[in-house]
Amino acid sequence: MWIAEGLVTWKEGNTPEIVAEKHMRNMIHHNMLRPVETDEFGSVVTCKMDPILRVLALSISEASQFGVANDHYRMEQSDGRVRRLSACRTIDNHSSNTKCPHLRTLIASGPNTVTTDKLRLVFAESVYLAVLDLQHSSIDVVPASVGNLFNLCYLGLRCTKVKSLPTSIRKLIRLQTLDLKSTSIEKLPEGIRKLSRLRHIFADRYIEKTKPESKICKGVTGSKWLSCLEELQTLETIEASIEFGKHLEKLEQLRSLCIDNVKASHCKDLFHIVLKKPYLSSLDVSANDLKEKLCLEDVKMTSIELQKLVIRGCLAEGILRNFIFTAPRNKIKYLNLTLCQFEDDPLQLLAENLPELACLSLNNVECIPDLVLPENKFCFLNTLILKNMTSVQKLTVQDGAIPTVEALVLDTLPMIKKVPSGLLSLRALKKLWLLGLASEFKTEWDAGGWHQKLTGNLDIRVEE
Repeated sequence: MWIAEGLVTWKEGNTPEIVAEKHMRNMIHHNMLRPVETDEFGSVVTCKMDPILRVLALSISEASQFGVANDHYRMEQSDGRVRRLSACRTIDNHSSNTKCPHLRTLIASGPNTVTTDKLRLVFAESVYLAVLDLQHSSIDVVPASVGNLFNLCYLGLRCTKVKSLPTSIRKLIRLQTLDLKSTSIEKLPEGIRKLSRLRHIFADRYIEKTKPESKICKGVTGSKWLSCLEELQTLETIEASIEFGKHLEKLEQLRSLCIDNVKASHCKDLFHIVLKKPYLSSLDVSANDLKEKLCLEDVKMTSIELQKLVIRGCLAEGILRNFIFTAPRNKIKYLNLTLCQFEDDPLQLLAENLPELACLSLNNVECIPDLVLPENKFCFLNTLILKNMTSVQKLTVQDGAIPTVEALVLDTLPMIKKVPSGLLSLRALKKLWLLGLASEFKTEWDAGGWHQKLTGNLDIRVEE
């Protein structure tokens, strides 16, 4: 939103996104904001402001007519000269007296904060809007008059019931961010090809899991309209097609890409193009059928910036060696593999080839029965998750292994009957979840007094 409002711009060769991240860290460093949630790379996802500091900031903001936080009174009572308005409570749908011709930002989050009729009135009066964030609101239709907002740079519809976008969306030629995450939109409109300044598209649709290894989100169709969006940095999530790779050829600024519905026939052309993107740092791939083998034998990793890799689909160890470990400068810090196959111990293999891993998740992976976290390896690993690995019978933590790990989750490993040796050496551990293990494991855990041995402020869950 800072970028959309023009508060953050290019500086010293850094993109606005990088500059905004630096400003955020600076505000945290000076205790103006407090991190609440961070991602796997330590970047702040959500934060809070100290209540006293917030009151001071709001009073200054309102006095200068910079903005109003509409938490405790109706929008209709706000000053018509206000430029930024945050409405988090119910707005009177029957009143239409509010006119805010100077409004640049409208944030109406939460149910009943705004209706479609109210939006039409806002669009008619506030034509200079740059930011429109309606996430979690109860709207189900975006008025066609949204196309009149010629200055709009940010459109957020996350977690709404919207099923489609009006054709007038093509008029929003200044739009930089389009957030459709968790809506009912299944297809990108043709008019999106006109939005040449788009930098971020979020369009994941979450679905209910029917099996432990099943997908949790689904992409949208409409990839053929993407070839004109040469400034696009984020594309999450799009369904693959035979021509999908060609549509991505001109998108040289891509940083984050999530692809759904990938078939074996797509792989060769698609990944030869995707893995050459010079700035690609995050790649999430989901196969059409998670048991279908992804054909990556002839594909090599050439992107040197890749830090996050998620693969949901059937890959053999030999393909993994060729696909992941041959990168010229391997920087992968986050790895999530589902339904991959290893002939040997995946932990030892990954420890040797991905020394900078910070988060590792293996789900429904085939491997040998005895897993070993090798000595003095995974020195930067913060989170380790092993799920639905029915063949695993034993886990050993050698001296000096995973010294920085804070979260260890063993979920549905029913053949593990003994407490992992070396568990007491994990001094940095803050979260230990042992779920779906054998009944013998729970018996040994209780008999050995492991709850008492693992002292400190540790979140422990042990369930059969």
